[in-house]
Amino acid sequence: MKNDTITYFNTSDSDKYADTKRGITMTTGNFMTESTRDRIHADIRNLEEKRPEITDRISEARLQGGLEENEELLMALEDMQRLDMEMNRLSDQLINVSIIQQLKPGKKKVVVIGTTVTILNVDNDTEVTYTILGVHDSDPNNGIISFKSPLGAELLGREVDDEIEVNDTQYEIIKIVAKKLQ
Repeated sequence: MKNDTITYFNTSDSDKYADTKRGITMTTGNFMTESTRDRIHADIRNLEEKRPEITDRISEARLQGGLEENEELLMALEDMQRLDMEMNRLSDQLINVSIIQQLKPGKKKVVVIGTTVTILNVDNDTEVTYTILGVHDSDPNNGIISFKSPLGAELLGREVDDEIEVNDTQYEIIKIVAKKLQ
């Protein structure tokens, strides 16, 4: 099931891009790279491997008496609850997942999910480069931002030389390329 729609709109008259029509892909889906999906599956498998040990602890603790004064049983039940919650959280990340397809490497005209964008901070004349990926791939310290982040969302659909403003900071897009995804 695909969860993305394409919406074209004119921005308000108060916007500096008011006379331009900009096609933005409004994505509501769950996008991630194949490596992130594989990592989440591995995390779920690791948690599943812990379940028998916790089940054994619960069984052994039940033999020692009732719930009220049985701290070992309470701890084992809490561990099982935490394990179930973490497995559910990870499983929820995989619901309706769409794998971000590798783009053909090279220069690109428009920023889309999977592209790497170099932007210039107009205020302090510094360049920064980000790859636009899914929420679960996001790692800003390593130059990967989510398409749902304020900067990522503002970059989608933009072209080289477009100027954007995020959190009162002006940026100019100076380069859009597709690189091999990790």
